[in-house]
Amino acid sequence: MPEPYINFKRERSFGDKINATFAFLSQNLKPIAKSALYIAGPFALITTLVLQAYQIRNFGDFSGTLSGGDASGAAGMFTSAAWLSYLGISYLVIFAMVALTIALAQRHIKAYIETGNAAIEAGNLAKTIWRDFLSALSATMGIGVLMFITMMVIIVPFSLLIAGLQAPFLAVLMVLVMFVGMLVAGSAMMLIYPILNFEKTNFFDAIGRVIALNSGKWWSTAGLVFITSTIQFVIIMALSIPVYAITFYQMLHGGSLEDVLAQSNQFSWYTLFSALASIVYSVGLTLIGSIMLIAVTLQYFNLRERREASGLLERMQSFGVTQSVHEEEEQY
Repeated sequence: MPEPYINFKRERSFGDKINATFAFLSQNLKPIAKSALYIAGPFALITTLVLQAYQIRNFGDFSGTLSGGDASGAAGMFTSAAWLSYLGISYLVIFAMVALTIALAQRHIKAYIETGNAAIEAGNLAKTIWRDFLSALSATMGIGVLMFITMMVIIVPFSLLIAGLQAPFLAVLMVLVMFVGMLVAGSAMMLIYPILNFEKTNFFDAIGRVIALNSGKWWSTAGLVFITSTIQFVIIMALSIPVYAITFYQMLHGGSLEDVLAQSNQFSWYTLFSALASIVYSVGLTLIGSIMLIAVTLQYFNLRERREASGLLERMQSFGVTQSVHEEEEQY
């Protein structure tokens, strides 16, 4: 018996959006996992090698300065051009991994909405995903800049107020207000991804579209993003246990700090198992990272349907003309 179709283009209550998110993921786990393995897998391998090189460079230089007893050299290493370049590459790799996760999730969601099936042929996906990847990467960087500006606008005046206050309770309250403000703003910005994917507009027009669609629903969007991202965080932390376990084991059995750092500067079983654990973690991150994107896409269509009834109009226009390729009844 075929599984019931999940119609994205309809209004939903808050609980229905959560249910539909996990219903979609469980229904399409196989094609999404396959893409995570074949597309994100090689990228995760490169990511691991880059981060491993950063770790070896960092710990190797640090162990050398410790062995020589040069404390000032150890402190200066963290401001050296070589160390900063490795750090910059690491951040770029993280940005790229996030963008690839977003691009893969959006491609599967779009395929499901258009055809009723989230499966995409791996060869075709490998050839065409990079356009979506570059779009997601530029959007991610744009959102990062926007969030930095928003953070400055929120934090600077509040910091000045907190500095002038003598009441610790009010200071804590203001910090909480700042956190909530950043959560609401950041959650709304997540809507940029489905807007760019389904409306084919530019980044700056997408910002205006976010404000228009999200009007009156800021708390709903923030709550949905907060809950799904918290679930993601818990699962991702569970996936990272092998990485931390290997690191902890090495620290426990590696002898002194200098010995541990020296071992990190050469290829060993630790390097091999650490790389394998990191690859599993990265592929799992790509799969689990789609949870919030699915929920945000459901919220996008919910807001769009609420304001424009676009899905209803599509169904009315196709009534009696074409046969739908999906079943409209939904079950969770």
